[in-house]
Amino acid sequence: MDVTTAVRSDVLPAVGSLLLPGALVAAPWVALAWGEPHNLRSFAAANETFSTAAAASLTIGAGLIIESLGTFVESHIVDKWHKNHEDVQNRWTEYLKIAWVTEPIGQRYLRSVLTMFKFELNMLVAVVCSIPGVLTLGHYKVLPHHAVFWIVTLSIVGMGYLAYAVFEDAELLHRLRGDLVAVANEQKEFAANKSVAH
Repeated sequence: MDVTTAVRSDVLPAVGSLLLPGALVAAPWVALAWGEPHNLRSFAAANETFSTAAAASLTIGAGLIIESLGTFVESHIVDKWHKNHEDVQNRWTEYLKIAWVTEPIGQRYLRSVLTMFKFELNMLVAVVCSIPGVLTLGHYKVLPHHAVFWIVTLSIVGMGYLAYAVFEDAELLHRLRGDLVAVANEQKEFAANKSVAH
């Protein structure tokens, strides 16, 4: 097994879907504490090692919260949005029971779509959760009002795109799982016929 390939295909996408949303949510609040009266900048400059560890922990912690909220949104909104929610649940259950004899290329494609889906979903939740922080920066005059206006406007546009992408990818994943369940059943039937023939 190529360890570097495994890291690239599994770890890095997971890190991206965790750290980037976490950083997005945490950034406004760090910016609020950076200057007067909290003087986080002075503390960070005087305690670089601790500050780096604290920043990493804050980002990861925020990312885990976003991941949890994203899972909630997926199960309670995205899945239930589908016109046949029961079919989604049944197909998911069938998919989880698959034990591949030979893993098809479609399974790898599903993993890549799922990675993008999780990133889009987590970023959507992160953008929504970051808006209160941006508004707080405007309230305390850390950001000028025109900057807050444009950031919020662009955030709303981004939310629209991400929401569209999430629902489109959810539908694609549903179809792919159906195709893969059919392939798994074919493999199972072929293996059964082969054992009977011998």
